Amino acid sequence: MKDKLLKLTKNKYIYLLMFFLGVLFIHQFFEFSNDDITFFKKILDNYNLFEYLKERYNNWTSRILIESVLVNISRNIHLWRLCNSLVICLLIYTIEKLFVGKGTPKTICFTSLLFLLYPYYQMAEAGFAATTLNYLWPLTFLLFSFLPLRYIHDGKEIKKKFLPLYLLAFIYACNQEQAVCIAITVSIISLIYCIKNKKNITYPLLLLLISIFSIGFILLCPGNDIRTTIETTNCYPDYINANLLDKIYLGIVSTCSIIISNFLIIWLFSFVLLSIILSKKSKLYIKLLSWFQFIFITLISIYRVYIILNSNSILDAYTYGIFGYFTEVGNIFNFSLTNIITISLCLGMVLIYCILLNDLFKVKSLFIILMLLIGCGTRLLMGFSPTIFASGTRTMIFLYFSIISIILLLWTKYQNLFSKNKLKIFYLMIIIFVIVNYALTFVALPLIRNL
Repeated sequence: MKDKLLKLTKNKYIYLLMFFLGVLFIHQFFEFSNDDITFFKKILDNYNLFEYLKERYNNWTSRILIESVLVNISRNIHLWRLCNSLVICLLIYTIEKLFVGKGTPKTICFTSLLFLLYPYYQMAEAGFAATTLNYLWPLTFLLFSFLPLRYIHDGKEIKKKFLPLYLLAFIYACNQEQAVCIAITVSIISLIYCIKNKKNITYPLLLLLISIFSIGFILLCPGNDIRTTIETTNCYPDYINANLLDKIYLGIVSTCSIIISNFLIIWLFSFVLLSIILSKKSKLYIKLLSWFQFIFITLISIYRVYIILNSNSILDAYTYGIFGYFTEVGNIFNFSLTNIITISLCLGMVLIYCILLNDLFKVKSLFIILMLLIGCGTRLLMGFSPTIFASGTRTMIFLYFSIISIILLLWTKYQNLFSKNKLKIFYLMIIIFVIVNYALTFVALPLIRNL
């Protein structure tokens, strides 16, 4: 009996099942709101699915694959709770598989804790069903479809019976604009890697062709043009006057502003880098830079706590950046000291991260830096959309999870440098962060529903 119990404790899928049950329990407190109730839940009462998708494609959006699932799943909140909990567990499994490889119960638990640091209230901005199916699900399915690329890298055979699942997941993900940009970037890089190392190019080539078709489908969709015109008029009338540099600047400022506001993830990222560097024989200037960035992020985090505690609206304090969130295109031309500090410090931090990671990983640092840049790029692209502010903070999900994946990769590689007591303190700290994060989440949710 003891042997069976011991064997169970070493089975990572038991911990994944426990996480699923925990997530499903938390989802019982989440209710449909906003677009879930006012639009998607009742749409099939008046249309059949084909008529609805045709109308949406011609007049609003190219996300017809996503919405074909959305209008069905939003009719039953219990179905959404179950499916979304399963998708979250798939995300945990996939991230752990992609960035750790042969996982253990410890890495599954650590990955789960990192997920719980994500500000989940952002999934309620347009309604839980609408937001998760348009952002969380594409992220999950995109990463899931990248698993064969990991197998190719490791010299393993792709199981053909799972190939249709990978491709279906990839097609779904590519129906979302940010996801398809990641898809085509990763596909090209993977194809070059396979050609250079004389590996089978069939799968990355297939991904590239699907992603190119998906981008063409998005660009040629008449509904996207109509939607852009309507959203510009309703949300951002002056956006039409913005030139290329204005849009780039807008994307940078808004991204910097939001990412600083989520101090839990960025502080943990800084702490992990500092811990690893101090435990290795790094150069003096690297250690000084790591201390500088850690102290800077810590001060920012303390100030964020101060803003939250002294704000009339916790949602505003937690959602918007420490230096403010710009809602008018006129701010693009206002190079105030605040704006300059925001951009300079955030871009400077990215540069410092690159230096630190290069000192740690040498060749592998290129992969980590690429992950960071791809994550940043998905959010900077929002500067080319008039819905950059109307879309809220949910568009940050790809950037957040690129940082979370880097934390996982770094910590699992270097955790053996630390004593068991230090590791226990570190895990306890993350648990406290998770509690704080969900306390903020449940405070923010009622405020989001009233927006």
